Amino acid sequence: MNPISAKDVRARRCAVAMLSALLGLSGQHRAEAGTNVWTAIGPEGRVIYRLAIDPNAKGTIYASSDPGLFKTTDAGATWAASGPGTRTVVLDPTSSSTLYTAAPGGVFKSTDGGASWSGTGMTNPRVALIAIDPRTHTTLYAGTRLDFEIRKESISKSTDGGDIWTALNSGPSWVDIYGLAIDSQTPSTVYAGAFGSGVFKTTDGGATWSYANVGLTNHGVLALAIDPQTPATLYVGTIGGPGYASGGVFKSTDGGATWAATGLPNITINALAIDPKAPTTLYAAAYSDGVFKSIDGGDHWIDLSAGLSGVNVTTLAVEPQDPRNLYAGTNGAGVFALRQEEAPPNHPPLADAGPDQVVEATGPDGAPVTLDGSGSSDPDGDPLAYDWSWAAGRADGDHPRVTLPLGTTTVTLLVSDPQKASATDSVLITIQDTTAPAIAMSAPDDGATVSGTMNVTASASDAVAVSGVQFLIDGMPLGPEDTWAPYEVPWDTRSASDGVHHLAARARDAAGNLATSAALTVTVANGPVPALAVVRTEETGVELAPAGAWTVISNEDVGVAMSGSRAVYAGSAGSTATFTFTGTGVRWIGFPCERCGIADVLIDGRRTATVDTFDPSRPEFSRVMYTSPRLEVGSHTLVIMVTGVANTSSVGPFVVVDAFDVMLDETGLLPPLPPPAPIGLPGGFP
Repeated sequence: MNPISAKDVRARRCAVAMLSALLGLSGQHRAEAGTNVWTAIGPEGRVIYRLAIDPNAKGTIYASSDPGLFKTTDAGATWAASGPGTRTVVLDPTSSSTLYTAAPGGVFKSTDGGASWSGTGMTNPRVALIAIDPRTHTTLYAGTRLDFEIRKESISKSTDGGDIWTALNSGPSWVDIYGLAIDSQTPSTVYAGAFGSGVFKTTDGGATWSYANVGLTNHGVLALAIDPQTPATLYVGTIGGPGYASGGVFKSTDGGATWAATGLPNITINALAIDPKAPTTLYAAAYSDGVFKSIDGGDHWIDLSAGLSGVNVTTLAVEPQDPRNLYAGTNGAGVFALRQEEAPPNHPPLADAGPDQVVEATGPDGAPVTLDGSGSSDPDGDPLAYDWSWAAGRADGDHPRVTLPLGTTTVTLLVSDPQKASATDSVLITIQDTTAPAIAMSAPDDGATVSGTMNVTASASDAVAVSGVQFLIDGMPLGPEDTWAPYEVPWDTRSASDGVHHLAARARDAAGNLATSAALTVTVANGPVPALAVVRTEETGVELAPAGAWTVISNEDVGVAMSGSRAVYAGSAGSTATFTFTGTGVRWIGFPCERCGIADVLIDGRRTATVDTFDPSRPEFSRVMYTSPRLEVGSHTLVIMVTGVANTSSVGPFVVVDAFDVMLDETGLLPPLPPPAPIGLPGGFP
């Protein structure tokens, strides 16, 4: 149990109000005692001042009320008026048919269980409390609540069952008595709780009295209770709340010599009741703030107010035959009953995250997966909350639909019941990609006759991603793998013999799945290569823009034998090398490398090719990067445009421009490039 704070009390009011509304509780209707919830049992609409429970007749309860005493013999199912007694009612513990009440006419007595009544020698209309000596049942004490019109002593005593009363003039006069308690082992010791004066004690049956307030920091006593088995232990309830430094319940374990506050906060406690069979179990009524319970003599308290929303509690009583039954009198709502039952032990749930799953990927982000926690269960039948978590996310519900990435993900399921007991289980979800890409050749057309340089193209797609496309001629690689869409490679058909050849493309995805397109057949028809006039222009004759984006490199810098022993390179997107020429064909000389990227080739403003210049190793010599198709006679402009991107295997986007060759006559195609002399230089680039 945890200590109750003032904040807890305020929060409890809201919680109890909600619970009462849900249960349809009303303080005005009779019902059987609620299990762990207070239930109104009547008499309806009555202000109840005191309750007395017959220890010898289970279900018989007396309730002092205004305008008189009510009695039930069936635990509140029915009530009947039973005589005078608006302020208090007590039963003779040895003869429960004998009882006493206090009414405006004084103290009254019945010896037949309330069927008939007679007056006693006490006629003071202000008697509020009566206490009976537990050993000598004809000895009574009466405490009064004074006013300024009827000034009589606060405590009186009778030793003959109420016929004659003696005012205890040496006792606490001119104070309001809110509590009387008699030591069950030494009945001459009596305690009185007085509002404003604290606690008084007598050890000689009331002949003399003394204050017993050491440690009692609040003298606004409203309730007093004594342990029936260990009478040196006493409790008082005091006024509290705003304006009071300390309030709540105080405890003494030395017969009132000293007092100490218990674990309740600074609130008003106006009624106390002790379990007669287990006296460390104590109940405290806080009027409009409900009822609290302690099972360790006041050290710790729990809220016991479910069902009391909007009800002001005035008194408490524990059923002596079965202390699990507790009764509360209220201010205008009659009597409430509570049957306390220990909740059955709560067993933790069992978590089942379902079997491991292997799911095919549906996209780059992985695949949607339905998690299955339906195998989880709770031994007590409690509803379960499901909380799924993994490294990159979480979900709830027993069958959530989630998206998990490629690879194997450990998903943990936490199930918990309303009492916060929980259990976990894990499941492995593997998202795999075993589906090969789809690929088809796009150009040239199947059955076409080709010559010169042309672009060979293909279309490829994959559920996850295409990593690259390798073009094939007669089953052998045609250029490097293209890792960037559109997938194409320039093909100088003169590198193949005239005749029939087969072109295809092989697509690869990140998981290594391969697919090869259907082959198409082309006929290469270049004819004999004539002796042609070819003019070479070095990179120095090219317009570079922006000029600052291009860097000059030499053979020694890069370890490649280049035309004129030098070239230029750029890596910034949009950088261009523009070459204007007159002729019927042109080729771009450069070299591929491990840091090289992708370039667009434009002739007369139209893109004619996209060239991926990546290669995992550098060539020994410069090579042809692009050869144009045959052009019309006249002036043309060739533009090499850096895209600034590269395939995933390259570590840079650089494009090298070394030289350009132009065909000047009209008799044929550009011949193959003769290799320059080898150099064997080391070097590095860029």
